[in-house]
Amino acid sequence: MAGASAPAVIVLDYRLPDMLASELLEKFKADARWARARVLLISGLPRAYISRDLPIDAFVQKPFDLETLLEVARAVMQREPARGE
Repeated sequence: MAGASAPAVIVLDYRLPDMLASELLEKFKADARWARARVLLISGLPRAYISRDLPIDAFVQKPFDLETLLEVARAVMQREPARGE
């Protein structure tokens, strides 16, 4: 994250190999540049199994096709953040 410009949308997999997604989200929120980025969470788990406290703007369950992911990302970028959706 250091030195990198913040993206408009972060596509984050819920299950990361070395860190929990919630830990990475905390790092994003702690950095003023990255805190404004929208977060689109993806997972093979249904949304019901993922904490509603995570500060995300959208959720897409795997498997999905690329067009679905792009549609959701575009929609997220066009609206005000609604954390925890």
